[in-house]
Amino acid sequence: MNTAQEKRSQMLSLVEKWRGSGKTQQEFCSFHGIKIITLSYWIGVSKEEKSSSGFIKVLPINNTIQKID
Repeated sequence: MNTAQEKRSQMLSLVEKWRGSGKTQQEFCSFHGIKIITLSYWIGVSKEEKSSSGFIKVLPINNTIQKID
């Protein structure tokens, strides 16, 4: 039985295969025996991951100068 994480990994891998295949979604889905709506959903998930994974949180540095006598 596949865990949710295994399913996620498999589907995202399938999305990458589709992207490199040069086939339409319909052609790819027919060949792999999956529904177009399933592929479309995981394409969306993949896009969300790519857009959110590029963000790097930046925190300000407190640069105060102290006078030394």
